[in-house]
Amino acid sequence: MMYELICHSTASRGFDINSLRDILITARIFNSENQITGCLVYHQTEFMQILEGQEEVMKDLYKKLQTDPRHYNLNILSQGPIEERAFADWTMAYYDLSSLISLESSKITVDELLLMTKKMNNGTTAQMLFKYIAEDIFRPR
Repeated sequence: MMYELICHSTASRGFDINSLRDILITARIFNSENQITGCLVYHQTEFMQILEGQEEVMKDLYKKLQTDPRHYNLNILSQGPIEERAFADWTMAYYDLSSLISLESSKITVDELLLMTKKMNNGTTAQMLFKYIAEDIFRPR
């Protein structure tokens, strides 16, 4: 059965475009080798990501993410079994929201969305919110 992990973290001091490039390259290689799919959304200094794969692999990856010095305050927004992948075609889809003022479809600012997900105790709601953001970004127009 597939397992999903949705988490949020904050970029460490000194994080720059090269750090981001390194994360994406490393993640895409690792994810490809471990049958992990997902999406990383970045806004200013905030990360949100959804990862999909086998449960044991996901739990091992989370332990690895906890020790990555490029970010801190890693929080799980949601985790658990899923029936199918939401990002089956992406080893790590990526979008930088830093240049956007608001999401067109909702008129809610990205900062407000990040704040809402940080405060959610209900994994299902966080999951739906993240998927809405990510699917809206990656939906062909």
